Amino acid sequence: MSLSHLRLGLILIFNWAQSSYAEQAACEDATQKCGAEEHATEDLSALLQRGVPNVAVASVLDSQHGRHMSQLDKSASMISNILMGETPKSEVEIVLAHYDEDVQWSSPYKNIRTIYCKGPQKKRPDGCVPLKNVGREGHTYLYHIVKNYENLSQWTVFTQAQAPTMGYRGHRLGGGHALPGVPFDAYVLPESAGGLPRDDGAAFVFTGAVHMPTLNHSLRLSFLQASYSPELHRQSKCPRTELLDGWEKWWDLGWFKKFIGGRCKCKAEDVPALFNQYWEKYIQLPRQENDIIFFSQGARFAASAERIRQRPKAFYEALLEKLSTRQDPCHNYFNEWIWYYILGKPEKAPCNVKLVVDEANINRWKQSEQELLMEEVEKTTGRV
Repeated sequence: MSLSHLRLGLILIFNWAQSSYAEQAACEDATQKCGAEEHATEDLSALLQRGVPNVAVASVLDSQHGRHMSQLDKSASMISNILMGETPKSEVEIVLAHYDEDVQWSSPYKNIRTIYCKGPQKKRPDGCVPLKNVGREGHTYLYHIVKNYENLSQWTVFTQAQAPTMGYRGHRLGGGHALPGVPFDAYVLPESAGGLPRDDGAAFVFTGAVHMPTLNHSLRLSFLQASYSPELHRQSKCPRTELLDGWEKWWDLGWFKKFIGGRCKCKAEDVPALFNQYWEKYIQLPRQENDIIFFSQGARFAASAERIRQRPKAFYEALLEKLSTRQDPCHNYFNEWIWYYILGKPEKAPCNVKLVVDEANINRWKQSEQELLMEEVEKTTGRV
């Protein structure tokens, strides 16, 4: 049994124990959808915040692996401190970029979250920080960094306010951008407590790759499949071939280049050159190996104050200015592809570039089931 199963089960039970008897009684009403039926399409990443006890106590405790139990103990202790308000924002902070989403899923983290709201007044959560409705989530993240540059939390988690359910169904067609096996608390907790690795001062789960000269994309196989066959596997920031994970064949952005070009006021065929100019002028990092960069689709990630401060405040101010005049600027789409490179100055590729070259260029995964899955994805959903 994986640590993510154990940790999720413990927290689900903890949250369930705190739920009101009235709520439980209401759920027993035959006129309402309850229990397994209500959550049949949910995944554990969402259930972590929903607090529904569909993980059996016996299965949660059924582990003799000392390392896992040690991590579980530490994880439970840290989550308990967060729930009880004993963890200060100076230690860990969650930044939510909100428009009109329901943020109830993030209530367990209310003592360490900061919500920036840009949507209608009636949809704004209590206590949120109102911002002008410009620049989408990228503006929100950069605003937070610039505003708090000298007093950043030791560890900051950046996320859109949508609940982190698994997978993605296409441009604005649904899906909470989470990868199977990576619950939201993996971004919050250190690796010693079962969270994502922080060896480079950041926590990214890479679900996409971009070929810089063309802007051709390749999405991670387990991310594509998440909306259709959501099975849990171990956490990893990059695909692991032993888990039958890898990269799909390169595909052209097609209509999305035209979409971005409309926001950049340029022709679709000029968007790749504009992106590369943006990289050279603002990001100012060497060209990456094989001109391939990696990104977290949906712009959810975390970073330490030290990693963020590898860049001067003026660097973030310049990027913030690019997003401060338009509601949906093209540069925010560029930023989604390069947040890993914006936050600090990484010295090497975060994932195996050769694997992308092998699989995205040659398309090695030829199993019939996978081919059928990809055909279904292409028929039923957008590609970005």
